[in-house]
Amino acid sequence: MNVRYRVELSQEERAQLAALLSGGKHAARKLKRAQILLAADAGASDEQIAGTIGVSGSTVYRT
Repeated sequence: MNVRYRVELSQEERAQLAALLSGGKHAARKLKRAQILLAADAGASDEQIAGTIGVSGSTVYRT
């Protein structure tokens, strides 16, 4: 399990990211990064996040 950084979001931050994903028009980059942050907060490894969301490992690392 390769987790370089631990992400711990507050309830408010989680709610904001979920609201961003649930409605409206936003750039694909912004939505992918919100998904990455939520997955990292849930404890997924970098490889799992990259595979599930469909981004490269470097994108997960940079986010």
